Amino acid sequence: MARFTILSTRPLSPDILQDLSDKDIEVVTESFIQVQTIQSASLQEKMQAYAQQSITAIFTSQNAWLGVAENLPPNTPALSGWTIFCLSGATLQAIMNSQLVEPLQVAGIAPEAALLAPQITHYSPAGELVFFCGNQRRNVIPDALHAAAIPCTEIKVYKTVATPVTINKIVDAVLFFSPSAVKSFFGTNQLPPHIPCFAIGQTTAGAIRTMVPNPVMASPQPDPVTLLNNAIEYLQSKDQHQ
Repeated sequence: MARFTILSTRPLSPDILQDLSDKDIEVVTESFIQVQTIQSASLQEKMQAYAQQSITAIFTSQNAWLGVAENLPPNTPALSGWTIFCLSGATLQAIMNSQLVEPLQVAGIAPEAALLAPQITHYSPAGELVFFCGNQRRNVIPDALHAAAIPCTEIKVYKTVATPVTINKIVDAVLFFSPSAVKSFFGTNQLPPHIPCFAIGQTTAGAIRTMVPNPVMASPQPDPVTLLNNAIEYLQSKDQHQ
């Protein structure tokens, strides 16, 4: 029997999980949301047009980038006219892995939207500013642009659907990766007040705090490896002091 059991509210890759058995840790994964790329003839037409233009593009989710990429036709040339602002971690990695964008085209990176917004407003983007997002996007970026009187076009390229699951297993910590997953989880589950919650960023941490008084820790880097390691270190340290 494992010493600690951690619940992840989204699947984790086998590479992340492979060494945990040696550490006497069990990770249970459940999907509390489903992300669906929006695909339509009109959206594909927009993406093809944007691919040939010089725009400033904003991405605060890897799902937004995938939504753009999946609406581009096969063998689309590099998006050489795009200047990009995006979150670090999985979002930046997805963009760089696509080979549609060169590193120098990324003008601003931050671990969360609240830190990315000032970079965009100070940049004074030329050409059309386009925020590629989902149907449940947060207001941080749009509010900052509105306050700075910078016009922005929003294009929804994916949607998030709640898929709540009731968890009956006793766990020692819970990992959260988005405010949508937080809402879905607490819609059907309760946590004892001593169980710590670990969030991929400050926005997700804030969503947890609106739901429960439990200890909440935000990852310093928006990636699942760092988040999981933070939870493990916390539990091991707490166990040593008991």
